[in-house]
Amino acid sequence: MGKGICLTCHGSEGRGDGAGGASFNPRPRNFTDTDWQKARTDGEIFWAITKGTEYGMIAFEDMLSVEERWMLVNYIRKLGK
Repeated sequence: MGKGICLTCHGSEGRGDGAGGASFNPRPRNFTDTDWQKARTDGEIFWAITKGTEYGMIAFEDMLSVEERWMLVNYIRKLGK
């Protein structure tokens, strides 16, 4: 488990429609949602990737380097454009 599993829950285009997250309530985050993108800071996204969330997002602190997590934040930002 680790690198490359984001699409399992967030889907191949980051819309939160991956098969692994189908039973989650709330559903996995849709990173293409511009309202959500505007409401979150890069630090908040980094924190969620690092520590996970109470909604089922696992922590990647031990699986991804700090640099990889920041690269993921930048990728998530691109999905909202």
